[in-house]
Amino acid sequence: MKKPYTLLLLCSLAAAVSFSGCSAASDLTPTVFINVDRIDFTVPETTGTGGTISYTLPNGNCDYIVIGVFDSDPTNEVINNAFVSGFGVKWGTRTGLSGFVLGAQPLNALYPYSPTIAPDGDFDASQLPLATGAGKKWIAIWAYDSGGTLVASSASASYTF
Repeated sequence: MKKPYTLLLLCSLAAAVSFSGCSAASDLTPTVFINVDRIDFTVPETTGTGGTISYTLPNGNCDYIVIGVFDSDPTNEVINNAFVSGFGVKWGTRTGLSGFVLGAQPLNALYPYSPTIAPDGDFDASQLPLATGAGKKWIAIWAYDSGGTLVASSASASYTF
């Protein structure tokens, strides 16, 4: 008869962890892309663009990092490890752009995505960055190796700008 109580205790503990207000992309949350290494990250506890996205890359060959900000959960936009129905990212940054900081990305250096930048679209660092007041968004981070193969991904986490 102790088994139901054990199960109830485990379920209660899981619910408490899930709703604790933690601002990290949890190890229990599936990554946006599958069958790749995990990128862990946290967002600030406060809202706005004054903080930093702190992230840890897995050991290995993460040569090109992308941080994307979406209007909705990007996990719902991926099939076969590719975005469907176009690229749903609205703001972000990547390796090589002005303001990109490896491991600790300032929220005030996330730029609008422009599909018209050749050859396949890019973040436009010449435009104003994402501003406080933009509302609730979802953040995800992913990485490619030097050959352009997807090698790592984070879970998505919501944040209010």
